[in-house]
Amino acid sequence: MRLGARASSATPIAARASSPATRAARRFAPRARATRDVEGDTNRQRDADDARRGAVAWFRDHDLRVSDNAALLAAVETARRRGGETACVFAWDETRDGETTRGARRAWLVEALDALDRELRRRYGGGGLSYYRGTHAEAMRAACGGVGATRAFASRRYEPTADADDEETAASVRDACEIVRLPGYLLFEPEKIQIDLRREKYFFGTLMPFVHAAEKLGGKVGAPRAAPASARVVDLGPEHGFAASLEELGIVSDVDKRLDWAAGIRAEWTMSESGAASTWEHFASVGLEKFEDDHGRADIVAPAAVSTLSPYLRHGQISPRQIYHELATKKMGSDGVEGKKLSRVFWHRLYRREFAYWQLHNWPELPSKSVRGHYENRKAWLEGDEAAVALHRWQTGTTGFPTVDAGMRRLWATGWMHQSERMIAATFLVDYCGVHWTHGADWFLDTLVDADLAINSMMWQNAGKSGLDQWDVFAGSLTPDGSSRAHDPEGESIARWIPELAALPKGHLRHRPWEASAKQLDAAGVELGSTYPTRMITDLEGARRRMLDDVNALRVDEINKAATRANAASAADVDARSSDVFVDVRSANDFVVAPPGATKDHAGALVPVSTRKEFKTELKSTKGAQAAMQSAYAWADRALAVAETAASADAAKAKAQKRAQRAHGHSHAASTDASRVHAHGHGHSHAPSRAPARRSSAWQRPSRASARALSDARASRADRRVVKSLRREAREINAAHAGRRPAADDDDDDDA
Repeated sequence: MRLGARASSATPIAARASSPATRAARRFAPRARATRDVEGDTNRQRDADDARRGAVAWFRDHDLRVSDNAALLAAVETARRRGGETACVFAWDETRDGETTRGARRAWLVEALDALDRELRRRYGGGGLSYYRGTHAEAMRAACGGVGATRAFASRRYEPTADADDEETAASVRDACEIVRLPGYLLFEPEKIQIDLRREKYFFGTLMPFVHAAEKLGGKVGAPRAAPASARVVDLGPEHGFAASLEELGIVSDVDKRLDWAAGIRAEWTMSESGAASTWEHFASVGLEKFEDDHGRADIVAPAAVSTLSPYLRHGQISPRQIYHELATKKMGSDGVEGKKLSRVFWHRLYRREFAYWQLHNWPELPSKSVRGHYENRKAWLEGDEAAVALHRWQTGTTGFPTVDAGMRRLWATGWMHQSERMIAATFLVDYCGVHWTHGADWFLDTLVDADLAINSMMWQNAGKSGLDQWDVFAGSLTPDGSSRAHDPEGESIARWIPELAALPKGHLRHRPWEASAKQLDAAGVELGSTYPTRMITDLEGARRRMLDDVNALRVDEINKAATRANAASAADVDARSSDVFVDVRSANDFVVAPPGATKDHAGALVPVSTRKEFKTELKSTKGAQAAMQSAYAWADRALAVAETAASADAAKAKAQKRAQRAHGHSHAASTDASRVHAHGHGHSHAPSRAPARRSSAWQRPSRASARALSDARASRADRRVVKSLRREAREINAAHAGRRPAADDDDDDDA
């Protein structure tokens, strides 16, 4: 319910600032706003300008800090320049925010808002946060009217629905004020990152191609900026439609207040910007140098094994730029090693967060729809009561597998899980129980204090085998029956979160209590099925087998589809498209469609993604699949030969054109159709495939036409440079298909 009537506001006036913060604000401002300037009416404009001197800093649930907050800095600077005041506003729209801010994050949000309010008052000696219950558009109108502002500054949001909401809000308040969104939640803006498939030896969906692209295209990550030294922050009260207190927002329901299920979360965390700073400082000085070796340990949490920074990053109580900057520039550890060199794993964790948002940007349906589109048709998912029972036992930590149960009970008590526990729990639910990955993703969004839509969706997509990077889980590290003892060797985490098993001997039996003798169980006070539940799955291998068969059936269908296309195509019809076939008949890797903007020059092409070796082995050994693969394979060879011939011809033509331009003093670069190297006639983009199952001569050398061209070129010493270029092009093509980069000395024999 709204609190009060909305305030009216005057016509917006364009800002005339030239400061760095304001220039940045202008650069990232939405295109929707149009200012109005009537010629000859300068006096009226000056009067309006005098009456509208303030600025609004619009806080959301991902930027709850004062330091290195671009929106707050821009608002304070704008108000100071104009001699006005700054309103710091938080708006709560239950119909929108209530859906995206759920469960444990609500508990964190309340504490974080209260802490931010106190920090603003402490620093600036005036007002703090002003709370509004109602739509975001109503809040911005009321806030801008309250301080006479033409602009409201906010940190950009990257979730698809949140971004759309911001666009809608900006459009609806255009007559009252301008909404200026500034970057700050991420290191890199996702739309800037495009992976160059011709340059990468890794699979498209793995981390390293993204890291290389981000460092090349994302722009320099600037140093974090300090909080404003001074500011005139004012409170907006009921007279402007704002709530009298945080409690009036109704973020926490009356039922939740009575149950107080979040008491354990409040006891576990200091949910403030100062709590984030102290957590980072302690980890950087004590835990970072141990992280490389101990990050997989679930039994030793803070500070040695993990940073526990994720909820602070999720709510923006610490800037990712601060962590990045200190890791990249400061000496840490006992021997003064640079932070990013001290722990490569932790450094990559920062990039993995960016990678998740890049995926969400390019696949907006990441939270609910399989990235590997053909996996949408899996048949083995449990349904009805059977799925509900399995999900409930998993949620409550009563599966009978201590490794799984300890993590799930920790989650309920504290709102957090160790990364290893998350992966084990997800693997168990999806691979062994057969419950669809979206159910697990929803539960984590409800119960994790660091629940982040992008990161959570990426993790569960990968757990469901439908994401860009499938987990190779059956090597032993993620199985639920005790082979995960590397994460908790003595079972200390199990003893803490499952106290009914704490009296069992350390080690093996805590992980596998069903293997304890009757005497050992009796001595520990354990009665399986009574004090601790029996295993909900006894035949783990059978459960695993059902998952493998389910996935393999989909992949066999794709191979058969490719074979049908191949048999229908004539020998000359190498352009027959099979862009709807999502398994590579050469390497048995899965394909995904490259969305526009995700890659350079390959939008709409099929690109290979990391596929579990186990799945590829299953496919190649399946009765009937081999013949189909051979049929499709021969056709693909023809298409590839044609593509290579065309690519070599294009390269020769381009080189000749460049020589002619140089001879005539021109500097215009000749362009080539690089995408033809990757987007072959059969519609697939094979590079950078790894270790194909079988190589034909077309993969190992240029086509006959290309060989003749090279032979003719050798005859003339004047064309030796052309020969080198052609050979280099051929090597690049074949190296790309083989999943590697050409060696630096590949051209050493070109003049022999």
